[in-house]
Amino acid sequence: MAIDWDSAPEGFPVWVESFLSSVKSDWHKESEEYYTDCAGQSWAKPEENGYIAHHRPESWNDEGYPLAGTVCDCKIDFKKAPPYVIISLTEMGVDVQNHNPKFSKAKILYCSEKYSSIMSDGVECFVPTNLVTFRAIRTEAQVAACERESYVTGMLGYDALGGSRKGLAYALYDAGYRKIKEA
Repeated sequence: MAIDWDSAPEGFPVWVESFLSSVKSDWHKESEEYYTDCAGQSWAKPEENGYIAHHRPESWNDEGYPLAGTVCDCKIDFKKAPPYVIISLTEMGVDVQNHNPKFSKAKILYCSEKYSSIMSDGVECFVPTNLVTFRAIRTEAQVAACERESYVTGMLGYDALGGSRKGLAYALYDAGYRKIKEA
């Protein structure tokens, strides 16, 4: 389920998703002990009463778990999944046996220490969080900086001649590194 944060009424920044048939999901405001909906009905915390409270996402800095609404790169490793998850995913049409874990862009619908709900390529996947690796989507500049660092580290790895600058230059030349001439 995707939450439209722009539709939140003024003063009600929390979306409470109910799993109870008698209570509908709605916008709430938060106090120290309760979530209160627009009609004034309060729900006690913690969130173990048949509902989940979703707070407006802030920007995620790649630390901890991403907040609901965050778009990031995710990689799910089904090979570490317990049997009940594999059965559930297989019933959903996921080819767990031939799955090759790789990062793909996804929207986080819910994420806690135990479970994550992730929307990727139009498919919602509810999995144990320990199967998921999250990372912030990197900008082109960040990708270029990472590539540069990787190349420099590789170049330094060729310095088997004692650490001198001249020895490094020879080692790089012998390894095939050449300055590209601009046309």
